[in-house]
Amino acid sequence: MCSEVKLLILPLSPTISMVESICDFRDTSIKVSVCQSGQLQRLMVGVVQGRIPEVNIDGVDFETKKNGDESLSLFFENKENRTIEDPENMSDVARTFIQESPNIDAAAFKEALTSFWKSQGYDGELRLD
Repeated sequence: MCSEVKLLILPLSPTISMVESICDFRDTSIKVSVCQSGQLQRLMVGVVQGRIPEVNIDGVDFETKKNGDESLSLFFENKENRTIEDPENMSDVARTFIQESPNIDAAAFKEALTSFWKSQGYDGELRLD
């Protein structure tokens, strides 16, 4: 299964998560690599599914896009995104999020983030296109 996944097309963060999880397959007490039952599946579901359109392990419907509020909540799950106050930095991070999240409604997310930005009283305009 792993040989079919092209790691080069993954965004950096999921790639790092995958490599760290694979490193956990090593059991230092017996000095061999092991793959406990279900561990590889959890790795693939948790890291790859939903980020690469062709990967759908659980048969989840990824055609239904997350609306603006759901996308905004997902965006702010990353604690670093909560502390951004510079409009240029926020715009860059938001554009990257849109590119890496095929399961969101990009237009609804842009609208929700712009509304949030204005409601917080931050200076500057977001450039999300």
